[in-house]
Amino acid sequence: MKRKVIAVLLTLVMAVSMTACGSGSDTQEAAPAPSAQDNKQDADGVQDAAAETKEPAENQAGTGKDCSLSVMVTWSDDNDISAKTGNEMLQKLQETYPDLELNVEVVAHDLYEDKLKTLMATNSLPDVFQTLPGLMPSMYDNEQILDLAPEVAADAQWSGRMVEGAFNDYTFDGKILGVPQSMIVASMIVYNKAIFEECGLKEFPKTVEEFENAVTQIKSKGYIPVACGNKQGYMVSSQVMPSVLFRYVDLDWYESLKDGKGAKFTDDCMIQAITEMKKLADMGMFNEDVNSQEELLANSYYYSGKAAMLMGGFWISGNVVNNASEDVLANSEVAMFPGTAEKPENAKYMSGGQGWGVSVSSALEGEEKAIALDFVKSLSDPEVQAQIAAGGSIPCAKTAEYDSSGQSELVQQMFAMFENYEVVPNPEIQFNATYVSAAEDGYQELLIGTLTPEQLAEKLQAAYEERQQ
Repeated sequence: MKRKVIAVLLTLVMAVSMTACGSGSDTQEAAPAPSAQDNKQDADGVQDAAAETKEPAENQAGTGKDCSLSVMVTWSDDNDISAKTGNEMLQKLQETYPDLELNVEVVAHDLYEDKLKTLMATNSLPDVFQTLPGLMPSMYDNEQILDLAPEVAADAQWSGRMVEGAFNDYTFDGKILGVPQSMIVASMIVYNKAIFEECGLKEFPKTVEEFENAVTQIKSKGYIPVACGNKQGYMVSSQVMPSVLFRYVDLDWYESLKDGKGAKFTDDCMIQAITEMKKLADMGMFNEDVNSQEELLANSYYYSGKAAMLMGGFWISGNVVNNASEDVLANSEVAMFPGTAEKPENAKYMSGGQGWGVSVSSALEGEEKAIALDFVKSLSDPEVQAQIAAGGSIPCAKTAEYDSSGQSELVQQMFAMFENYEVVPNPEIQFNATYVSAAEDGYQELLIGTLTPEQLAEKLQAAYEERQQ
């Protein structure tokens, strides 16, 4: 009998928690699932769904004798709930297949992408690994990763427990090239209702035009309309602009762009969205030091009552709970960027997705493939997803029961709000580093006036086309 081997190679002791849109920022409060009721199964359903991961996939692999599996992840910090649950599922996999030779390499987040690209170039990717959505199409074209769409279609229990859109970031032209551990909402707003009332604003704006008026009124009273630290470039491009973007572009246009089927960044709808972003910036939407200020320091403008709004990913609600003054917290409420008069139906969209996914090598066959599939399915187990929800992230599948009674009122407001919105993609998540770099630099230039909306659109299109080559 082959001895089991778990080889953990720490490339770096300190690792940064993996996020999809820049920094998770500040101190994050644990958050419940998007819908405390709708995202839970009844007791029998939970037992049935949880039981499916206790048996080997299709009972094909037995104890894993004469099988080996190489895994590469960033899960070195068990304070990160995705790392904690991922490591628990690896341990469970070894227990399920005691004779499996399981080799796990843990690479620090800051070094991971470079290593992944090196392995891509040398065609030596591991059997199971984390990867960015923007890298997946190239991997598939090079016959390096498995299309999981047939597996999803064939396993009703697996597909049935996933939330709507759970595979969106990893779906390209109908092919599912990865699986999620959790979901994210990349762009939302926390606002100070006391400042709004002082500025004559009785409610949060319902249209972009009303939002523009609010910016003017807030600024005239000496407050910063929106606190933002864009020194690294990612805040505006990945946590502000996506909300503006989907008020002007449709999902069909975005899917056409993503799949290379005709849509371009230079299309009128995209230029309209960039133009609105430029207009708001010129009106004084952000603090004057927006491009020179760190995110965490800029957030303090809101925490201390100097700014009326804070924009960012879903984690900002927990950050406000843990960092804002007592008065600011008591007056904080949540909102989404409003819609336009021309496309009111787009007001239901919120930008987000899944971010980093877990993919399977297309080289696997037979028992080893079955074991790898067993592992990636286990990441959405109801008990695992309950841990994800209780640990401060948004689950990607139905959860078992968990205790959310200790959550703050602001966080509860946020998840109640999410029930009324539909998650749509974030280009910063789905496109690769060439595009992301161009967007981060480009929006910084837009804010200071060295690029026009048309020029930025051309820059983004050029970066996108370079990605396609």
